Amino acid sequence: MQLTAKEKHTKRQAYARDIIAALTNLAGSRIGVDYNELRALTIRIWQCNRPDNQWIVPNATNAQGQPFEARGQFWQCGSKLCPNCLARQSRKNRKKLREALDRQVLARGERYYFPTLTIDNPGISLARTRKLVDRAWTLFRKRSLWRDLVKGCVKSEEFTVTATGYHYHLHLLIRSRFLLYSEFRRVWSECVKIAADENEVNLKPMDESGHFWVKFQPISNMKNIPLELCKYITKSDSWLKIPPNDLEEIALIRQWFRMFEMLGTFAERSERSERTPIVHTRSLSDGGSDAVADHYWRDRVHQMDFSSFKHELSMEITQTREIRLKQLRRRYENAIIIDGNGEILD
Repeated sequence: MQLTAKEKHTKRQAYARDIIAALTNLAGSRIGVDYNELRALTIRIWQCNRPDNQWIVPNATNAQGQPFEARGQFWQCGSKLCPNCLARQSRKNRKKLREALDRQVLARGERYYFPTLTIDNPGISLARTRKLVDRAWTLFRKRSLWRDLVKGCVKSEEFTVTATGYHYHLHLLIRSRFLLYSEFRRVWSECVKIAADENEVNLKPMDESGHFWVKFQPISNMKNIPLELCKYITKSDSWLKIPPNDLEEIALIRQWFRMFEMLGTFAERSERSERTPIVHTRSLSDGGSDAVADHYWRDRVHQMDFSSFKHELSMEITQTREIRLKQLRRRYENAIIIDGNGEILD
């Protein structure tokens, strides 16, 4: 059963409580130069997920004149650990993928494949596990099997936390000529073994054939593919299961990994949209998509005392809220706008 917008937001609030609790516990056990950065990240995610940072238009109408409930955030922290910002990025990725699928025209002999690639749990940190899988993925794309047959691909990454470590896997949508499953799996396994040797990690093959796990999933409805490929990077309870050292490692990443990619015929077109926002607000919120955005606040927290940083953040959030509320009033003329507490916003 499909969740309503309100139910989805309630789930994201639960996710936020989990990651905030995990980061709070982590910051409380750390001292030194990273302590303030961890505290700042926790505060930013908390601010992003506050009910009064959410706006709701209960009786909005779409381009077809149909009523719906519009929801969003005034200010975004931009963290890959934030459920609201992840959900926003997932929506953007789904939109890009749907547009890319509409552009595809399969040539004779081509079809879509929906494989999942994974490895045995390596028993190393999350960042090192991801580095190993990414190296195997890079090698795999250089093989003749890929270069000769694959015309386009969409990749997303996901992990779960198990009793034996991180179960890391790649979900792919591939546009290709005929792919033989056994050859596809053999080549992937070879690339995994090379990546493991380079990273000095001992990986056990997942069956007697000496190969790692690959699953070709049937595609019953292409409309469901964007939902499958553009999800959260992990389950909400994973953050509470991650060892403190591993959580600290990923919380302090200054430039996050590219966990969603569109390649070949799926790659975005180069022309830029001529549409412009009513008010340019990127400079007001450092939670944008540019890689430098995450650098900015991390640098600032080390350049000033923490109380000054919090004051600057509060001013940024207030200013962003005021300008974006004006944008909403232009977009939804004569509509009631409320926040997550149900308060009407004048």
